[in-house]
Order: sequence, then C-alpha cells, then structure tokens
Amino acid sequence: MFTTSVKHPAAGSGEIFNYQIDLGEPNRLGQATTTFTEACLAIACQHFGVLGATIEAHGHQSLSAYLSAIAPSPIGTFQPVADLLDIVHTQVKSLFGAATARQSASDLERSPLVLTANHHGVTYFTQDFQGNLILALNRMGDDDALHTVPVFACGTVPLDNLTYPLGLLCYDTQADAPHDSPKKIPVFSNKMRRQMVSCAKPFDPAMVGRAQQRAQKLIGEGAISATLDRAIQTILKRDYSHPDVADLPSYTLQSTALNHRIWGRLFNTNRRTPELITLELEKVAIGLLEKDLINSDSLAHCVMFDAKLRQHVFNMLDGQRACWRSQFLLRRLHADQATANNWASAAGCGTMLFWGLDDRGRRVPLYLRNVGTGRALLCGIDDRGKLLEMPFTVQSILEGLQNDQLLPSIFTSLLAISLARGVVCAGGYFQCEYLPTMQRGLVKALKATGGYSDAAARVAQVKTDTYLSGMIAVMRSTEAGHLIPAGPLEIMAGGGLDDDALERMRALTVRDAHIGAMGETIQDLPNEEKERLPVDWHSKLVKDAKHLLSETISVV
Repeated sequence: MFTTSVKHPAAGSGEIFNYQIDLGEPNRLGQATTTFTEACLAIACQHFGVLGATIEAHGHQSLSAYLSAIAPSPIGTFQPVADLLDIVHTQVKSLFGAATARQSASDLERSPLVLTANHHGVTYFTQDFQGNLILALNRMGDDDALHTVPVFACGTVPLDNLTYPLGLLCYDTQADAPHDSPKKIPVFSNKMRRQMVSCAKPFDPAMVGRAQQRAQKLIGEGAISATLDRAIQTILKRDYSHPDVADLPSYTLQSTALNHRIWGRLFNTNRRTPELITLELEKVAIGLLEKDLINSDSLAHCVMFDAKLRQHVFNMLDGQRACWRSQFLLRRLHADQATANNWASAAGCGTMLFWGLDDRGRRVPLYLRNVGTGRALLCGIDDRGKLLEMPFTVQSILEGLQNDQLLPSIFTSLLAISLARGVVCAGGYFQCEYLPTMQRGLVKALKATGGYSDAAARVAQVKTDTYLSGMIAVMRSTEAGHLIPAGPLEIMAGGGLDDDALERMRALTVRDAHIGAMGETIQDLPNEEKERLPVDWHSKLVKDAKHLLSETISVV
C-alpha cells in the first residue's frame, strides 16, 4: 500500500488542492473515483507543470479540439521562414520527389508547427510514434486539410537511448509479463550503441538478416506474441531491405525513408491520409546555419559573434536544462588526465552551442574559451581523454559542420528554427520547460546588450510551450485481455486503423490519452517517486487501462 500527498486539479473545477491517495484502493477526488493510474496521473501533473496545466485547461477536450487549440497564430518573426522552407523542400525532394517536397514546404508555410518531441531513428517507441499519429488526426480526408505531418527529430542521441534507434521495439510480449515490455530486436551491433544517430553508418542486408533471425527466436520462445510475426517480417523484408532504403548513405536518411514507408502501412481507410515527413533536427539546423553564419544580421550570428551578447546568453542560461554547465565543462577540461576516469566525472555538463564529434561518432561536450582579443576556441575532452580544439570562426564552424566534426546543440538548433523564425516546436513536458527558459534567457540577454530591442520583442512573441507528447490514442488488446500502448507493429498486426478507429482517436479526451500513456510517463518521474511505487505497478496499469479506457480508446 502506497500513500502520498499531491496537488491535483479537482474534476471540472480548476481548483488546486491537496489530498491523500491510497494507491491500489478506490478513493474520492471530488466526485471522481481514483484508481492507481489516476493517482499516478495526479503525481505526474504535480511534477510536470505543463502536463498539469494541460489537463486542467484541456483535459475534457477531444484530441481533435486540442489540435485546433494549439494551431499556430501569425506573428512578426525576426527572420523569415522562407529559408527553412527551402531546406525542407531540398531534403524532402531528394527522398520523396518534387510533389511531396512542394507539399511539405507549402504545409509548413501555411501552418508553421513541427513536432520536435521525437528522437531520430525508426520510430517504434510508442510515446514518439503516437505523437505522430495524434498530430495527423486533423489532417485526414478533407481536401483543405494539411497533407503532411512534419517531425524534426533529435539526432544527437546514442543508438541505444530509450527510444531504441538500434532496432525494433515490440510491445505485445508474454501475456503474463506486462513489466517485460517492450522486447528489443536489434538491427545494429551492440558495439555501435554509443554512436550518435546523427552520424551512424547505414545498416546493411546482413544486419537485417540477423534481425530476422532474432525475431524468429523471440517468437519461438514465446517472448513476443506470434501475432506480430507477419508485421515484423513485412517491415524487415519489404521496407528495410528495399533498395530505396538499403542503398541510402546514412542511417539518418534510412530512418526518414523507413518512417515514411511504415507509416503508409498503418491505415485501412479509403480517406486520404497525410504523409509522415521525419527529418533530423540537426540536419535542418545545419542547413539554416550555413545561411545564418555568413549573415551578420541573423540571430545566430549575433548570438555567436557579438562577444557581449554571447556572454550575456552564456550567463543567463548557464545551468539550465538542455543548455550547459560551465563549471562542469571547466572541471572536465582541467581534470588530471593521469587519474583514471577523473576527466569523465562531470556527467550532464551539456555543451556550449555545438557538440564535438570524435572519430567513433560519439559526442564531445565543448566549452568556448576566450584566448585573446576577438579570438576564441571550442575545446573539449572526449571519453578517451583526448583534447579537441577548434577555432571559433565562421569558416571553422562551417567546415566542422560539413565534415562531421561538429553538430549544433539543442539550443543552437532551436535558436535557428524556432526563436529566429517563429516556427512552433511542439514537444513534451521537458521541452515545454527548457525551450521557454531558453527564450526568456535570450530575451533578457538581448535587452541587456543594447541595440537589440526589435530582436528581443520578436523573439518574445514566439510560442515556445506548445505541448504534444506523452499521450496514447491507440492501444493493443493482448491475449491476456490487457490493454497496452500500440506501436506500429501492433497496429499492423491488428489490421491497421480504419475509419471507426480514426474517429475514436479524434474523439478521445486529452485526459484519457494521458491515462493510456502512464506506463511511459512513470519512467520520466523522479527516482524518489518511482522507488515508492509498488513492484507490480505495470500490472496495475494494464488492468486499469481496460477498466478506464475500453469504451473510449481505439483498440487494435
């Protein structure tokens, strides 16, 4: 039995109050009965401010209504969006042709909103995958609707991160072991697990063959439901092995192509469905930086090369999430190299403006060191203790980006895409914390520097707290009768999303969509909260899901 005290919006009242939850037993919350899952949602609302605010303001709304509520409004941006449209057009055309490229650019111009909650790679992780599905809901059928679903996914993550770009994720596992989900089918060797997705080499036919063997072994052992067999084999044989995918020169491009192909297998409807366009966030940002760094009036150039503004930005954002910790970066640089692992003691130090890349494709935190009047160096220590140095000049940065020696940080990417050009980056509860923090810090730095009043006013107008993640709109019914979040394999195994499923998704409330996602939301809670949960919390969630959601959510 687990008892805690949290703050939670009272049902329908908008009032915040404290109450006690006896997890696992029925409780009273106003007039509502609290299950274990609802209690966990209350805890999540307390820890993640944007989640709580979204439930309070929009929890009763349908997903379709919520998508309309977060649609972008016109603002006066510091830089025009045209450069971004050109880059999207170029990158999409090379993979999917001129017509899709024109449509992607046109849609983005008409509605400058992109989903940036995802990690790049082939999207099986249900929180990322279902965010894509939800964004697509208001883009179905109607000729006047947008025809593409734009996703800019972060590539500065290792191949073995939580979303598992290393291979496939299967959520329909052993009927009696909901805690044992998802099962992993690797495509890449485990030796490559720490490489950044952004610079990973492409997979080859031999790797796909080994993944097929691994899948058959897991199905034969009963670890993965046999109902997924056909879907797994279809994707591996027809998509991973297709020349349009297999012949691409990088995993970044293979992922974009695969996500597009797999997406087309998910729908069982005659209505028009939008195309999924997943581009790597950093590659889009590099395209913009190639223009911005040679333009002294661009926001990125001013932030990087106006020394006074740059120092204000560094001071304002030092220690903030997804930015940098100068104390840790300096400690890493100055550590005694002779002491084993001493140089690596500063975990979570972030990076200043760019990540370095070592010769194994692993990222290196960088510190910008002033070395004389108007001169600076990007400096970092890789995980083998080797010093990396690079002059901080426009030419050197451009060469580093083009030669796979540098990657833009999250701050630099969002600076060029969102803060400079006003694109609404819809993210999860973490991004809805750090992107507004970046915005506030940048605005303060611009005002403190002087001469940037117009830039400060325009950057301040950008919408940075748009939340569109952490929700599940489709679940899978297992052989044991559990309801679990569905990934693409589970949806394919269930026959695809038909018109009835799509209408149920559109009508699902924002609150119920969060109820369905609690298994992944719990993973993001602070450790002290997770440690207090009962050991069988996975089982409690799947049982609650059937009780709470079976009448409202789409089930495959």
